[in-house]
Amino acid sequence: MEFAIALFTGVTVFLLILLVATFLSTENVALISKEKLTVEHLCSKIIKKEPEVLADKLGIQTDKYMFNCNLIGVEPNLDKLIITRILAVTIAVLGILIAFLINTPLISLLIGLATAVITILVFISPTATINDRAQKKKAQFESEIPRFLDLFQTAIKINLPVATAIKITAESIDGILSEELLRALVVTELGTSNWQDSLYDIAQKYEVDSFSDFVLDIVTAFQKGSDITESVERQSRSIKSSTLLSAKEQAAKTTSLILIPVVVFKMIPLMIILFLPVIMQILNGM
Repeated sequence: MEFAIALFTGVTVFLLILLVATFLSTENVALISKEKLTVEHLCSKIIKKEPEVLADKLGIQTDKYMFNCNLIGVEPNLDKLIITRILAVTIAVLGILIAFLINTPLISLLIGLATAVITILVFISPTATINDRAQKKKAQFESEIPRFLDLFQTAIKINLPVATAIKITAESIDGILSEELLRALVVTELGTSNWQDSLYDIAQKYEVDSFSDFVLDIVTAFQKGSDITESVERQSRSIKSSTLLSAKEQAAKTTSLILIPVVVFKMIPLMIILFLPVIMQILNGM
């Protein structure tokens, strides 16, 4: 009976919090207020803190979150992310309370474990998904640089203008890098920017060291009137060497990572066998 009451109370409170969180994240609030009731207003009027400050307290790296959203082309929603983190903390508190209210040790332990899993998933899932997509896109961008440089080097050797060489090379290959370059060259052709600034913008957006070095090298050579071909060849050799070294390091890391789950899954059953009787005795004593 106590279990049913505790479970019913917990589920009811959880659904109410979920309903309020969903309600606050929609435009429906505008129907009951002249201004939208967002986390920014809640922070300023109730907690007296800016959303960025509250996000920092909840472990949200705002700068990284904004950078990754911009990289993958997703509109950042810090308000929703804060609400999700608060919901995760609430789930943890409710789960702990329900676990303590139940007299059955085994059920209490299972609820505690389930609460921990759900809390972790709700807490890290939104940012983890965005971070994973950003890292994959960044890695793909970086992997396309060596091939681009090989073709770009050929175009430069026949004395094509830099902007023309970039456009021809980008049109001859598919991928994220070529899409970014072609999009930047459209802006250049409209006269709102030059190819140097466009390359700097791409380098700043992705923060890939090899591409940033390449941009800095050819722009410096162009401004000084030096031979760009030599700069491109030097960067191509450097990036190929770095790529080979990174591949070797990744292979070594992969070998190490394979051993981790093997050790963990061997240890978990052993830990359960050793500590479950002790935990049961402690819970029975309480």
